[in-house]
Amino acid sequence: MNASIGERSEKLVNTPQETLDQSFFLRRMALKADLGSVRPSQKGPSPVELAVARQCQVPLKDIARVCSLHAVNGKALSQSLIESGRLSANQFYWALAGRLRLKFAQEGSLKVASDRLLDHRPLCLDGLLMVPAVDANRRAVMAVSPVGAQADTLARLVLQKATHGVPLVVVTPNELRQLVVTAHSTVGMVEANRAHSAYSRAHGRQKSLMSFAPFILFTLAPIGGTVILIVSAVLKVCALALGSLRLAAAWQTRKRPPVKSASPGDLWNLPIYTILVPLYDEDAVCPQLVRALSNLDYPKNRLQILFLTEQDDTRTRERLKAMAEPHMQVLTLPDGQPRTKPRALGVGLQMARGAFITVFDAEDRPDPDQLKKAIARFRTETPDLACLQASLFIDHAQSGLLVRQFALEYASLFDVMLPWLADKNLLIPLGGTSNHFKTDLLRQVGGWDPYNVTEDADLGVRLTRYGYRVATLDSTTREEAPLKWDVWISQRRRWHKGWMQTVLVHLRHPVKLRRELGPRNSLLFLLWFVGGLVCMMAAPWTLVALLGVMIHSATSAEGVPYWVPMIGALGAFCFSIGFGGAVFCLREGARRRGLTVHFWEYLSVPVYWLLGSCACYGALIDLFFRPHHWRKTSHGHVTYDPEAVPVAAE
Repeated sequence: MNASIGERSEKLVNTPQETLDQSFFLRRMALKADLGSVRPSQKGPSPVELAVARQCQVPLKDIARVCSLHAVNGKALSQSLIESGRLSANQFYWALAGRLRLKFAQEGSLKVASDRLLDHRPLCLDGLLMVPAVDANRRAVMAVSPVGAQADTLARLVLQKATHGVPLVVVTPNELRQLVVTAHSTVGMVEANRAHSAYSRAHGRQKSLMSFAPFILFTLAPIGGTVILIVSAVLKVCALALGSLRLAAAWQTRKRPPVKSASPGDLWNLPIYTILVPLYDEDAVCPQLVRALSNLDYPKNRLQILFLTEQDDTRTRERLKAMAEPHMQVLTLPDGQPRTKPRALGVGLQMARGAFITVFDAEDRPDPDQLKKAIARFRTETPDLACLQASLFIDHAQSGLLVRQFALEYASLFDVMLPWLADKNLLIPLGGTSNHFKTDLLRQVGGWDPYNVTEDADLGVRLTRYGYRVATLDSTTREEAPLKWDVWISQRRRWHKGWMQTVLVHLRHPVKLRRELGPRNSLLFLLWFVGGLVCMMAAPWTLVALLGVMIHSATSAEGVPYWVPMIGALGAFCFSIGFGGAVFCLREGARRRGLTVHFWEYLSVPVYWLLGSCACYGALIDLFFRPHHWRKTSHGHVTYDPEAVPVAAE
């Protein structure tokens, strides 16, 4: 066991109960690799454990042999019997529960008490850890898994009926460990800094503003025309600014010299690299996923690959276990809410042993040398570089118009916009996969927010607020795009809802945001996130207004006011810049990826935007009624040739 973790745990266990900070305890215990080793030893074996061992018909000679080793290894009787294979954990703790007249919960039968954890903390009494959970009947319980002398403590609690009406449930040490780690992943950020979490939709002044919104609209009704003009002006400024940004990025990217990859240095001294792969209902892509991760050019003994699966996803878990290699581990998360990708990533972050950590999705196929490129880049950059974002590429663009637009959009974003923003040292909205982090810095900023459904964009902003840099990596991960319109809409609803959550979270304290991001990044945040959402939601109404003016001018004898054509001409100019910037970005991204774009595909971009606008309104509905619901995107609908040669960016 890691010494520093052991020291922290021992310190916590020896803290008097009345002065124990439960929140601090939860955060520290969640980092523990082996909860079973928390102060289990005493001068002799636990009488309760001895009785349970005899009840399980363990031979006396085996018990005597284990007890003789106790003074040497300090392990409890139960630990030694389970590790030696003489008893299974389920058998021992089932017998212990029966002896103490408590219920025993099989692995996976308890849920994480996500909401209750904010009010009811885990308790620790003489080393016995009691963790809040929810049983199958939705009843609050305290899960315990005593080791050594902790079993005697549990027996005293039961005898004295000192649980204050909350039932105790016995679980195995592995199940208790998963409950603690998952609980911390769920509520850790909310505890540390609720203002940085999307746990609540709105915060403080935002709630007040929403409450007074109807009154404000009623007050402004008499000057509705003026308000419409102001809103129209804001939209035009946003479209003009976003288009200008894209034009500048496309123009400067054309002149950008090819990136020369540095050597990762001593190949015999590569650091441990942790790969997190959150999955749910992904059994169809398991063979492709394991093959892609096996092809990574990195020493297997320096890799820690964690597949993070949900409790009820048996098919994915069993298929992964059947084909996983020794350096790959399949973890099961206890059921609980919110069931999101960032909650799973938070569990992986606590279990990570690597100095560097990255995230891949189930359908990802990264370049084999991506990890080495990331190590080389980190070693040649300044210490404030916290994250590298690799390029994402849709390599089945021939699958239809929708996939073509998706592929062009990705090429524009990951091969043009993000590298340009990185070159200018500006805020980078991260993609949901292939981001490579320094593990210590990622933990320092709190990791992923489990309540934000676009945890990537939120984390990119938070890293910048903490004073760290995010850059791009000259490496590619190939992904699968949705083939059907309804799947695409569902995915975009989640993305746009997450962007709305990110805006609400980081605008809770605007002055502080401006101070931490600086003027340039603050302006970029407002333009990229707020302006992008506003323009998308305004797109259909702009078309309605245009049609209304055309119909009115054609049917009315009086015509339209003189200022309407002026506003229309200004709007047309701003739209031309916005559309032109998008087209030039798409063209440059397609050129770098070797994609041929037809003229009609450029003309169909506004239709693609209108579809995004529909998804945006759906996201707004979800934000109010299902703020933390994760709209799952299914994969495995595209067949790939394992021998195909990947297409690299120029």
